[in-house]
Formats: sequence, structure tokens, C-alpha cells
Amino acid sequence: MTVYVDSSVLVRIVAGQAPSLPHWKKITAPVASTLIEVEVPRAIERLRLAGELAEETAIVAAARARELLRAFRLVDIDPAVRLRAGGPFAVPVRSLDAIHLASALLWREAHPDEELVMATHDERVARAARAHGLSVIGWPDVQ
Repeated sequence: MTVYVDSSVLVRIVAGQAPSLPHWKKITAPVASTLIEVEVPRAIERLRLAGELAEETAIVAAARARELLRAFRLVDIDPAVRLRAGGPFAVPVRSLDAIHLASALLWREAHPDEELVMATHDERVARAARAHGLSVIGWPDVQ
């Protein structure tokens, strides 16, 4: 299964937060924006600073994220992504979410023979993805 994985999903997986995506082990072709390489460690650090993750757990989670990302097909935040992210969407989206959504939409256009599913735990991302014709797993409930 080819799945665009947003940062919210990977953070829950590596930090052991519930509820995490039960489809995780079925994802054979994960895709993400290179933005995930920044967002996931930042989210782990925020959890550590908030006392929600012990320091050792945060270190292990960050290392696990780096390990898992080796299997991802990453979409660079190139001029095409930046142009698409800066343009209109069917629903309001925040800037970083626009980068994820633009990356997923451009991936889908470049790989028309692969069905792309969006995995997110973020309501805004889920709604935007659905508005652009993507199937969504992970929200509103972990499916």
C-alpha cells in the first residue's frame, strides 16, 4: 500500500503514543515530504520538554524515526511543491500542512498508476486531503 505519511503519524509510532495507526505494518511504500525530517524530531523534542517523554525515550524515538525514514520515498520541497503549496486549496490549510498536501498531490500526479492514501491524525490535513480526492486513514478515528 502506497501511503503519504504525515508527521503526526510517524510521531505517534516512534513515541509510542496512542492511538497509533493500525495500518502501519501494511504500508509497503511510505511517501512523505522532506519536511517530515524536521517536524518529527521537533515534535519529539516538544514532548520531551513538556515532560510527556523521558529523555531516553525521546532519544530512542528520534533514532527510530531516522531509521524508519530510510524506507520512505521523500518528496523534496522543490519549486513545484512551493508553488503548489502557495496556491489555492479546496479548504483552508496552514502553511506546513500545505507543503504536505502539495507534496502528496504532486506525488499522485507523477505516479498515476499508484493509488495514494493519506495517513494523518490531523483533522485539518484529513479534511483537505479528502477535499482533493485522497482517501484518508488515521482520522477521524484510528481505523
